[in-house]
Amino acid sequence: MAFQKRSLLTKYIVGFVSGIVTGLLVTMVLTGILAMTIVNGNIPEEMMVYGAGAIAFVSGSLTALIAGVMIKKGWFPVCIGAGGMYFICLLIMAIMFFDGVVQNIPLTLLLAVIGPCVIGLTGIMKKRKPKFQYSKRHFR
Repeated sequence: MAFQKRSLLTKYIVGFVSGIVTGLLVTMVLTGILAMTIVNGNIPEEMMVYGAGAIAFVSGSLTALIAGVMIKKGWFPVCIGAGGMYFICLLIMAIMFFDGVVQNIPLTLLLAVIGPCVIGLTGIMKKRKPKFQYSKRHFR
């Protein structure tokens, strides 16, 4: 049986799902580490807001990076879509675990989408070619 190329829809589904699953797993691991450092007294409890924001930023960026690398087309829209889907998954999990009481939604949205925006913009800048290339004839 010959090797078959994946269709574009399959690439999008696999890219988004793998990015979101990885982002959520990283969120859980980093949240566990943050909880352990607070319980052990290494950092004060008031710093939990900053830690949660940093976790949302890092996990959202990782989600966008993995989705962008796997899909390889349209970096910026893919990264924004992955960040939005990651935020929606976070919101659904928070509603389920905390009985509908969710705090700091705008801050979490901002941090979970700024990371993918940065990843998307760096992907666009990396692929951009110069408009005009000089040849040796220009310098004779």
